[in-house]
Amino acid sequence: MENQPEIQNKLSQKRRLFAGIFDYLWLASALTFGICSLTFEYTVPLLLGAMLLLPVISAFVESILIRVFSTTPGKFIFGIQVQNETGGMPSFRQIFKKSMLKGWRLQILFLPIINVIALPFLIKRYQKNQSPSWDSIDYPELVERKNTRFNQVITLFLIGVFAFLQFEAVSTTFNRHLFAPKAYEMGTDLTPEILGWRSYELDEGSFSASFPNKPEYVAKDFPIPSSTEKLPFYEYSHEHPKEPIRYSISYTVLPDGWMKWSSGLILKGAMKIIVRYTSGSKLVDKQKISSKKYPGYNYTLSKSGTLIKAQVYLIGNRLYRVETQFAKDLDTAEQKKADVFIQSFKPA
Repeated sequence: MENQPEIQNKLSQKRRLFAGIFDYLWLASALTFGICSLTFEYTVPLLLGAMLLLPVISAFVESILIRVFSTTPGKFIFGIQVQNETGGMPSFRQIFKKSMLKGWRLQILFLPIINVIALPFLIKRYQKNQSPSWDSIDYPELVERKNTRFNQVITLFLIGVFAFLQFEAVSTTFNRHLFAPKAYEMGTDLTPEILGWRSYELDEGSFSASFPNKPEYVAKDFPIPSSTEKLPFYEYSHEHPKEPIRYSISYTVLPDGWMKWSSGLILKGAMKIIVRYTSGSKLVDKQKISSKKYPGYNYTLSKSGTLIKAQVYLIGNRLYRVETQFAKDLDTAEQKKADVFIQSFKPA
């Protein structure tokens, strides 16, 4: 290892520092997003577990990347290539050991907000020591190409993006599952913003609605009795096995021949078909919608242990259905989310 200091001096110390921070943050962000997509009851313990195990996970991922590609995403941006003092590839053990040391030094970067606060202190510590603390062991890193100011700006920007996305994922998850129900219990009206939902422009901007996560799209055609025509059916829905409510917006385009009938007659016929073809359901409540400029109905269906709370609208030649399904014994705070979703539907 006699050549190591000489080789290391060929490489900017700051570049290794920011390459290490970049590599750690992109992996931390990926883990955070994955964990926050799970059911809330598992989120907190998994986040704590990930924080403790991230140095090991990071070391394992980095060791594989270096053994296969001789670099990592952060090192690649800064033009850094890994090799040992003889110009060969370090062993997996050497890479893992150095990556583990880096992981423990950077562990605080896993915590949203705190990572932004801690970053200046890490840089200040570097300026004092003139080298990242994990540089002193096992193998050198060589410059493969010249670094530019553009590399530095892009890396700092991406580090900020990763830190923000971590904060966004964690805050949205806690807001949706912890703070929003408490806000409702305290008498605060729920909104998509309080729940941490996102508004989606759907069907090329024909309408918008707020969903907990990106909805799935399905398109089908249904035969029309005594006709060669088919009725198109389009649906945007969000459903997760661990979440208590299914959210969906569907619509069909009515044939021109049907539009000779009045909107009231079309809607009455639509309600009959909805009840008939929702197997095992019973109409509990039906009211005309008078608060919006489009004709429609509020309705509730009961089906076994499930409630279906929805609205149906006639907008031009399109018949829209905005629907939620949930268990009858679902607590009141959770049921309120159904109303938030229905009210979020906005035609263009």
